[in-house]
Amino acid sequence: MELVETEKDRPKEGPHSKPAFEDVMTKTAALCVRLTEPLWGTKRVCILDSGFGYMSTLPELEKKGVYGTTVFKQKGVGWPKGSDAKNILRHMQGKDVG
Repeated sequence: MELVETEKDRPKEGPHSKPAFEDVMTKTAALCVRLTEPLWGTKRVCILDSGFGYMSTLPELEKKGVYGTTVFKQKGVGWPKGSDAKNILRHMQGKDVG
């Protein structure tokens, strides 16, 4: 279990001033990586709520041996930034829905 603190509640200095992995990845990805630590290397699938649905989270989990699935948040029109939309559309073209 992890206590998720806001910036104002976190110590300014010392070992707990910056949570693990936040210096090498986004805060959301770092939180997901820390919370899935017992699953590292198991190749299990972690289902993430849409609050964790960022493109940066899934590759970071995969590096630790955990797979993730989520609903991506749509901030605008179109595919999420960084997705391979052209190849995905080409792959799905002509396939039945459902």
